[in-house]
Amino acid sequence: MKHKTKEGLIEEVTKLRQQIAKLEESESQNKQAIEQVRKNGRQFRSIFNAAFNLIIFLNSEGIITNCNKRIESVLGYEQEEIMGQPIEKLIHTFSREEARHCLEDISKKEHSSKEIQMIRKDGRLVDVIVNSSTLRDEEDNCVGTICIIDDITDLKQSMEALRASKEKLRKLFESLTDGIFVLNLNGVYTEINKRMIEIHGLKSRDDMLGKNSFSFIASKDLDRARNSMQEILKQGVTTYREFKARKADGTEFPAEVSGAVIKNVSGNPTGFIGIIRDISDRKQAEEKIRASEEKFRNIFENVHDGMIFLDNNGTILEVNKKAIHIYGGSKKEVLGKHFTKLDVFSLKDLPMLMRKFKNAFSGEIPAIHLSIKNKRGQEIYLECSAAPIRKDEQTAGIIVIAHDITERINTEEKLKESEERYKNIIELAPDAILILNLKGTITFCNTAFTNLTGYSQKETVNRHFSRLPGLPKEDISRYIKIFKPLLRGKIPKPFESAWIHKDESTRWGETRIDPIKKGRKTIGFQIIGRDITERKKAEKQP
Repeated sequence: MKHKTKEGLIEEVTKLRQQIAKLEESESQNKQAIEQVRKNGRQFRSIFNAAFNLIIFLNSEGIITNCNKRIESVLGYEQEEIMGQPIEKLIHTFSREEARHCLEDISKKEHSSKEIQMIRKDGRLVDVIVNSSTLRDEEDNCVGTICIIDDITDLKQSMEALRASKEKLRKLFESLTDGIFVLNLNGVYTEINKRMIEIHGLKSRDDMLGKNSFSFIASKDLDRARNSMQEILKQGVTTYREFKARKADGTEFPAEVSGAVIKNVSGNPTGFIGIIRDISDRKQAEEKIRASEEKFRNIFENVHDGMIFLDNNGTILEVNKKAIHIYGGSKKEVLGKHFTKLDVFSLKDLPMLMRKFKNAFSGEIPAIHLSIKNKRGQEIYLECSAAPIRKDEQTAGIIVIAHDITERINTEEKLKESEERYKNIIELAPDAILILNLKGTITFCNTAFTNLTGYSQKETVNRHFSRLPGLPKEDISRYIKIFKPLLRGKIPKPFESAWIHKDESTRWGETRIDPIKKGRKTIGFQIIGRDITERKKAEKQP
């Protein structure tokens, strides 16, 4: 073997170094490639686990080989505890046949989509859509399946809620007591509820759908109806307007109609929705109310008692003719004034009147008697009562009824004077006088009677006549026989009677009985006895 020269050795070393440098460069590139693969793997794993959908890898036997973290929120399993499990474990019994067909279809179609129910770890069912695709190796052999699963439970619930809401709206649409209708921009009916058929006296929806709405409006209101539709287009909505509507038989009825514009997603009008209400009953009720109010007004104005409406502060809101007559001035002077400022009440009565006014708010209806001096200077006696006026369960004011009792008071005064004079006449009469009621009880005796009998009024009044002290016992039955016919209107002729004075002496009297009447009705009897004792004694002397 020849010895290498120094130059040759240097050349070989240089080549060797070059080869080592290339190997180191190649190793560095390999490391970079490996690092890139690792990096890509980490990125894939991050994307895989962060995916919104549940992703499951199956082998050709249907065994789970991998899944992302979404399985925890969708099915409640940890990733580790589901690896190696058959996919059937996660599928509801009723959906397994569909899942099996889905897996079989994948080998033929490469892709399949099915809606099935899966089972959570806690046993609850989850509605999902499974999109499956085939996994193949380099030789195009099927080595497994990738399943991308979309949880549609919330969507299904929302759709069910939407369907229930739609059904509820449909039922509401049909059950409303008002007519609901939908028109296109030409005013043609495109939808109506059941009430529309009833309101217009139709047989079916077909009698109205496709027809122009103006054909169901009375001729005299057509122009107003067209103008109202144009107004809705401009303003978007209108309040209730009153129209005369038409029924199928041509009869007209009063109706209230309101409407609003229907717009598409672009904000362009596509039609109208409206509500119609038959107000025939209300119109009749209003007419009755008007008639009732007119009747009340007539009664209010023509009643013989004064009527005054006060607000909650005591200000006069309304009065009738009789109240003005009692006041003695004009209506203009009264309205808007506080009742205490009318200058007709005595100052001493004002505190009492204010108390009564406040009491009326609690439902108390006080009745009071008072006198006023009206604007004409006349003294008027009144009997007044008051009551609260209720509106929507609130007190809206007070009504005062003033009954003029001046004539009655004056008559009573005259009667008192007359009674006083009559009483004086009776008291001063020389003859004994008794008054009996229909039961025979003594209700009055005069001084002459007490003088002639010796018995006081206390010993006489409120006794039955048959129990009068001093009445001879042997005469009692005779007097009872006289009294009974009196009740039938048979008045006896004057007769003589005897009685025993309190001093035990016998006295004689001439007695007359007269009925006491009120109108044509007998209310008692008056007995007048004249002392004839001295005459009787004179007759016995020879």
